[in-house]
Amino acid sequence: MPGKAGQAHFTSTEPLDTAWHEHALCREHPDIDWFDTECGLQAAASICYLCPVKNDCLDYAVQIRAEDGIWAGLWGQQLQAMIAHRVRSRA
Repeated sequence: MPGKAGQAHFTSTEPLDTAWHEHALCREHPDIDWFDTECGLQAAASICYLCPVKNDCLDYAVQIRAEDGIWAGLWGQQLQAMIAHRVRSRA
């Protein structure tokens, strides 16, 4: 799972499937701060692009209604737009 403890703001209270974390490429890059969107976006995006669990990561971001960080190669307004779209699609 991207990030460092205590940096994300999660709003979900439902039980979450986190088995995909084991296969996430971000686990191999502890040097990248996945919640600092001011630095390292190119590196993070290139890692996410190749990640075999990118869709699971995005699903997770939707479930927790991630407010910050880089998830499945998306951040900021891109991430919020995708979360809003997927939330509406599930309703």
